Amino acid sequence: MLEQLFKRNLNHHRNAPLLKERVEYLNYLSINNATEFRLKLIEGYLLRATELLRLQDRRMVTVEEIEAAAVKWGKMKTTHHLKKNFSESGKKNFSMYTKSWLRYLNWLDVPVIEEGNEILQELYKTSSTLKRHQGHPLLRERISYLKYLQSQEKRTLELKLTASYLLRIIEFLHLENGRIITIKELIEAAQKWGLSKKYNTKTSSNQFGKKLFIKIGLDWLGFLNRVEATSEENDILLKKLFKLRHVLFHQIESPLLAERLLFLHYRKNQGIKDSTLYNEAMSLLVIMTHLKFYSVRTVKVSELTVMAGNWSRLDKIHPRTKNYTYKNKLSLIHTAKIWLSLLYCLEDDTVPSIPFTKKLSEYLYFQSRIKGLSERTIISRRGILKRYLKLISEHCVHFDQVTPDIIGKIISNRKKTGLSRRTIKNELSVLRSFLCFASEKRWCMNGLSESIRAPRIYEHELLPLAPTRENIQKMVSEFATETTINIRDFAILQLLTVYGLRSSEVAYLQLDDLDWQKEIIYVRRSKGCKPQLFPLTPTVGDAIIHYLKEARPNESSLREVFLTQIGPYKKLNNSSIYAIINKILKPMDWNIKSCGPHCLRYASATYLINTGFSLKEISDYLGHQKIDTTRIYSKVDLTNLYKVADINWEIL
Repeated sequence: MLEQLFKRNLNHHRNAPLLKERVEYLNYLSINNATEFRLKLIEGYLLRATELLRLQDRRMVTVEEIEAAAVKWGKMKTTHHLKKNFSESGKKNFSMYTKSWLRYLNWLDVPVIEEGNEILQELYKTSSTLKRHQGHPLLRERISYLKYLQSQEKRTLELKLTASYLLRIIEFLHLENGRIITIKELIEAAQKWGLSKKYNTKTSSNQFGKKLFIKIGLDWLGFLNRVEATSEENDILLKKLFKLRHVLFHQIESPLLAERLLFLHYRKNQGIKDSTLYNEAMSLLVIMTHLKFYSVRTVKVSELTVMAGNWSRLDKIHPRTKNYTYKNKLSLIHTAKIWLSLLYCLEDDTVPSIPFTKKLSEYLYFQSRIKGLSERTIISRRGILKRYLKLISEHCVHFDQVTPDIIGKIISNRKKTGLSRRTIKNELSVLRSFLCFASEKRWCMNGLSESIRAPRIYEHELLPLAPTRENIQKMVSEFATETTINIRDFAILQLLTVYGLRSSEVAYLQLDDLDWQKEIIYVRRSKGCKPQLFPLTPTVGDAIIHYLKEARPNESSLREVFLTQIGPYKKLNNSSIYAIINKILKPMDWNIKSCGPHCLRYASATYLINTGFSLKEISDYLGHQKIDTTRIYSKVDLTNLYKVADINWEIL
């Protein structure tokens, strides 16, 4: 070793004391990939240490002696020409390399640190083992980490294992100089430890031991803030979810990191809690393992069911109760569906195909692009026709086999389901339109649509019955707004009662539709009418402001005003608005047929008629396309009907 390092002054190094000990230490450093320059530098420090400490044979050296020798070395006249000696870093290097060498020889006498040392005394009863742990570098850092683990209720066996690994980590990473460690260095150190003859044990040679080396090293160095962060670790969401460095490292090193981050940020924007996000992130790793999904490919829904079944039968999972495992299987499948759908690689092979799909698609395309029907109307017609086409497919295989008798049986069965005559009439209107289109395309026999007979709707059969203005005002004034849900529901109630809006118009209300400076609300009418502007009344404005400040989940990226209160955050739809108002009105016992949002619209129209507004004004206010729609409310103008009843007909 010395012949390779020193071409000159070789005899000087050979004749110095403790030749065998110095060469042994240099060989140890060389095995651990120390550079030639570093070996020459350390050998120089060791020569000065043997001279200043008068080391001729084995003896214990204290830390105070080494520090005093470092100061004396800096003042030596023979070495004043070296700038290194005058600097503090030179003295520190002298002290550090000398301590490291003597520690390697077990010649370093380290005083016992009383503060916090009780944890080592609890773990190790033998004096030799205790002294070995106290003699290694970074004692305070190791003790503080062990105390942290103890506060996390870690078992004694785990604490002892961690303490032993910390010694090896310090040794193979050379942590004495306080430098920042990269993850690559830690992995390489684990490999060297596994190959080291000095620690050639079952633990060091197997894969589990190396993983444990990396795990403990990442957690400890992360605790000390001495691990260099990778670009992926700078992701705020990842750092927030995974506090333990080895868990974070596992997430980063696993495949499809970008795709998994896309999923986590998507779910975070939906308002999912961090604890749920953590579980879903771990579930993604399980999904990848059991699906062998290491690159983006098409996955069928049936594969997810098999995957969840295989996962639930694992030995580690099997001891769980049956109900708990079943719930987790469903949760795993749910997470997989969301993630794979987000990646556009999920193929649903479990949903039965819609009968006569091609004919249905062609009809809907004609209604949308040629006739110009709105998207909501198309969605409604698709739902109705899917139901009827499924019933038709139960009677015939080919569409040209449909007869008036088959249509009659289907209609008869639909009437027995308890649906109202108005609902049946609306459905049959859509079916008749489809059969007319099918007849023109020659998909079925001529005149099939003419065989449909819709139920009769009697005049004035469905006159709207609305609650009185007094009842509504009393309900609004007594409405409690203690919870966030009630605050949201109160704002919705104000919009429905003051402006008489439809439920869809409230559901689709956007944040940009509220002009606070001009105090104007922009309403998108749902039935093809032009958008309308209304003055934003103080009561409605205050209710919406209160909701936006106190109850709305503003961390969501959705622009709709009204959202669900529990993540994943979604905009409210018509059914949600109906459920909210129905829950409020049903206990009121107002003797009305409908307890949905539309009864409040009836009440608003009736109040305007009773106040004396013209039908044209009311039609414009409510967004009716035809004045005939508004005229129906004049038939329930109770105020004027009472006046007619009070006329003294005898005078006439």
